Amino acid sequence: MPRDPAIEEYRTDLEAQVKEAWLPPVGMESVRVKVVFKVQKNGDLTNLRILISSGLPSVDAAAVESIKNASPFNPLPEYFSHSLDVQFAFGQKFFCWLPGCS
Repeated sequence: MPRDPAIEEYRTDLEAQVKEAWLPPVGMESVRVKVVFKVQKNGDLTNLRILISSGLPSVDAAAVESIKNASPFNPLPEYFSHSLDVQFAFGQKFFCWLPGCS
């Protein structure tokens, strides 16, 4: 299945926004934590939660804060008629749209 250039550009922009907002506790930059959230058609953030905890409350809190601080996101491409589910992992190079994330 070919990739949609508009969604790829959106993904790249969203990832850059989140990475810019990421302020992990000192020395914890590589600790892994995964969050999941929805981006509504207008770019609003909803349903943010930890999917896989780092086991360190300060790192988990920093991940949640980075998503909150990065939002609101850009509106979704016009042809999107619904929200977009996103998984984002910190401490590793990973980004995935749902469904189909592993």
